Order: sequence, then C-alpha cells, then structure tokens
Amino acid sequence: MKKKIFLSLIVMLLSFFLIYTPVKLVKADSGWDSDYDSGGWDSGSSWDSGSSWDSGSSGGIYYGGSSSGEGSLVTAVIIVVIIVIVVVAMNNKNNRGGGSSSNNHSVNNYQDIDIDKITSIDPSINVSEFKTKAFNIYKDIQTAWMNFDTDTIRKLTTDEIYNMYSSQLETLKLKGQKNIMKDISLIDVKIIDIKKEQDVITLSVYLKVKCYDYVIKEDTGDTVRGRDNNKIIIEYVLSFVKSASNNKTTEKCPNCGAPVDIVSSATCPYCDSTLVKESSDYVMSKKTNVGQSLER
Repeated sequence: MKKKIFLSLIVMLLSFFLIYTPVKLVKADSGWDSDYDSGGWDSGSSWDSGSSWDSGSSGGIYYGGSSSGEGSLVTAVIIVVIIVIVVVAMNNKNNRGGGSSSNNHSVNNYQDIDIDKITSIDPSINVSEFKTKAFNIYKDIQTAWMNFDTDTIRKLTTDEIYNMYSSQLETLKLKGQKNIMKDISLIDVKIIDIKKEQDVITLSVYLKVKCYDYVIKEDTGDTVRGRDNNKIIIEYVLSFVKSASNNKTTEKCPNCGAPVDIVSSATCPYCDSTLVKESSDYVMSKKTNVGQSLER
C-alpha cells in the first residue's frame, strides 16, 4: 500500500514538472534523429521540418516561460528525488536474499534472427560480412552528411532518403552550420528481421554505435549544439533494401506493376513509389533512433 502511495506521488509530481517545464530538444545526426538533451534519448525520433535552429543559443535543454515558478519547480524536483530514493531503498530491502542482478544499461533487447531464415530469402548473403557492411554504409552516410557529400549519399540510400537528407543539408548551409560526426565506432550489430515483398528484399538491422556528434558554426568553428568533448552512444534500427532479381533493371514496379527502368529512374513515374536503385546491392531505406545516452 505504501509503495502505491509513493508511486502515485511520483507520477503527480513528474506531471507537474513536465507541465511547467517546456523543453525544446534540438536534433542532429543525419536526418536530425539524435537529440542533444544532456544524455537522454527520444525513441523513434525523426526530423521535424518545422523545428528552429537558433545559432545564437547554446546546446542542451532549453527552458521556456518566466522565472516566477522557479522556487516551486526546485521544490518539486527535490521532493521527487527524495521519494525516488525512498522507493529504491524499500525495493532493495525487499529484494535482498540472494540471486543475480542484471546490469544491462541498454534500453533495447533486440536479437539476431535465425540464419536459415535469412539465407532462405537471400541465398547470396554472407551474414557476418553483411553486418560489417551495414555498419560501413551507416558510417559512410554519416561522414558524407558531415561533409555535405550528396553524391555518396545518393549511392548509399534510396531516393526518398536522399531527397530528405539533401533538403536538410541545404538548411544547414543556410544556417552556416556543420554537423560534426567523427570517431564512429561499432558497439553491436544484429540482423533482426528480413522479408520479401514482390521483388524487394528488406533487411532490418539493430545498430549500436559510439561517436562524437555536435554542430559547429562554420565560419568560427564554435560549437552551437551538443558537446565536442563527450561521445554519445546511439542505438538505431536501420532498414536496407535490394531487388531480389539478378538483373540491373526492374521491368515492373513492385507496387503498381507499371513498366519501369531502374537505371534511368529510382522512382516509379506512375505511382511515385521508391524503387531499389541497385538490384545487386543493399542501400539504406530507413533509419530510426531507438536509444541514446552520453558515454560515462
């Protein structure tokens, strides 16, 4: 009963905190799907074309509103912290008595699917090599994004992703800013799903990386978003697609069945569906941020 009362108080106070503390999360990373929020993470975040990048502001969390409620806010936060400490202490007391404990700090628990399922849909794939390839494609896209290299992005992504990234890079140029993504290292990679629809094979990959990710003002080199002295750990779910056929061209659109030439166009002229540009190789078709934290 006491636990329920404590938990109810926590919910009420957190609700107060969220209502009276407007937060503006600033997104970066290619596609604007990383958040500079002092180590927090935004599941499934995506680029918001209406978001504002103010080069005169510092990175991190932004608080809006007047300062008249600061005293009440601080009091509420202190009470929340005290209640959390009490609840944790009670739980630790009740859980004593042996047994192992988990120390997994990841918010996700994705697992590799069976290799036989993968090879039954794509017999030509080497699973180990593809995991390395998936990371390299991701890293090459991030590096190309940092360097405004749209030609490389075009080769490694579907037209839908390419067009979105190109538009966002133009926004960065207009702001006179550059998103620095460097020292990207792989922590974990898993193939978590595969499917075949019409002539298109889609592979879903869980990717966990560590890197520096911040935004600078190009003319001065000053950091205007993020931290240039602290790496962040980012978890993604990436989708890669390729044609299931062995030909370099696709005779029919897998969506509407219209005749198309994949070499001359990567978009169906009849239904505007995105087509796989290179039938012999995978390209990235989607990227979703599913977890983010500062390296400790």
